[in-house]
Amino acid sequence: MNDLYICYTYYHLLITTVKALENNKRIDILVSNELPDKERIIGKLETQSFIDKLCLIDETPYLDEYNKKNRIISQLTKRSILESVFHKMTNMDVLIYENIYTYNDMNLASSFLIINNKKYHLIEDALDFFSYFDDYYHVKPTSYSIFGFQHFIKKILRLGTNPWGQNKYCIDIEVNDMGKIKIPKNRVIEVSRKELFDNLSKINKRLVYTLFAENTTIPSLNCKKTMILFTQPLFADRFVPSMDDQLFVFESIIKKYIKDGFFVTIKPHPRDLADYSKLIQVYNCNYIEKNIPSEILNFDENVSFDEIVSITSTSINFVERVKKRTFMGKVYIDRCLREKSRKNDR
Repeated sequence: MNDLYICYTYYHLLITTVKALENNKRIDILVSNELPDKERIIGKLETQSFIDKLCLIDETPYLDEYNKKNRIISQLTKRSILESVFHKMTNMDVLIYENIYTYNDMNLASSFLIINNKKYHLIEDALDFFSYFDDYYHVKPTSYSIFGFQHFIKKILRLGTNPWGQNKYCIDIEVNDMGKIKIPKNRVIEVSRKELFDNLSKINKRLVYTLFAENTTIPSLNCKKTMILFTQPLFADRFVPSMDDQLFVFESIIKKYIKDGFFVTIKPHPRDLADYSKLIQVYNCNYIEKNIPSEILNFDENVSFDEIVSITSTSINFVERVKKRTFMGKVYIDRCLREKSRKNDR
């Protein structure tokens, strides 16, 4: 039987595709119905010989039942709710698979595995995810450590599913760099993302690029220096008070580089909900669709930049063929907000 991969993001699909190509294995995939522009990428994947079966999972039936009850009752009964409606969420029988890989065992498909005592393999949700996931989800070690009181109570009362690989059904946890992780290191295996990508043949690299970024326009201007800006969801992550402040911060960066003679490309973070269309028009910027994994930039040898810039996102370290990497830092946000405040006071 084929291995099953549960994918909720483009990054999940990218890693799944690379693994299937590298191992020359046919696989099945369960894809979230909430994946942006899913028809385009699913249409492409369904034509590939390494995929046998591709099904969708729609979490709406679960959410409808969960929201009918008050919060306490919903929390106490969410396992039974998921059991009762899972057949409405997808037509794939996930329990028949021997080898199942998921990237986030908090999603409902993975939770269904756990409540049915089904073993699975966990792959980190994003590059070096387990080095920052506690900050991202605002959780303390007691919430995820197998020795934590909260973990123990949930296990005894069968509340929730103890995610992040901290339950007896998780076989192993694959990470890019074991040295950075904050979870317990038992069952953790290290698989370098760089080595994973480097091992692909040129033909397969081109195939991956075509699948995920076929219509992406990358600047190749000999007359100007080029800079690519990786945005972050500053407002959503509470680094700034408003979306307007977020746009002000990134506009300040763009203006600085435009003034220094750079041609700017904007690559938004997948979770970034800001509308950059006005900045693109005013400053004549190029734009790379936010759901395209940034790693894809490495799959085209013609893509290069003089500088890559972000506030704090470590994903810029993974992009190859750049001459300079610049972290503006959180201090830059504070400086921009003070500048904006002074302008408003005038």
